[in-house]
Amino acid sequence: MNDYHYTTNCGQYVLMDGDDCLCGPYDEISICFDKESGTLQKHGSPSDVEAWRKKAADKLLAAGFDEMAANLICVTGRFPLEELNKCLSNSMYINLFYRKLLAGKVDKLPFDYGEPPNLR
Repeated sequence: MNDYHYTTNCGQYVLMDGDDCLCGPYDEISICFDKESGTLQKHGSPSDVEAWRKKAADKLLAAGFDEMAANLICVTGRFPLEELNKCLSNSMYINLFYRKLLAGKVDKLPFDYGEPPNLR
């Protein structure tokens, strides 16, 4: 069973599977989901997620599924780990997260890279 979750390292996001680093670090995270069904589609690097969303939306539009293409929503930011990880672990949480985000009820994480290492 996978234990996917985000953590931060020196203020940047890292995707983990248990104790194993899968990808990152990222300054920000993007989440793409289907607004109608509340299904999480993709998450991770903003450039990768947006490229995926555009490609998927273009295919849907070409097939005449305009509404489905419009329902692919991508949000990017420095989201609190608790909120971000709830989106990964609970398939129905993304719509609640999105409503909270639109209402301004999700605090963004600051760009805090911590103290640089002592290189003596």
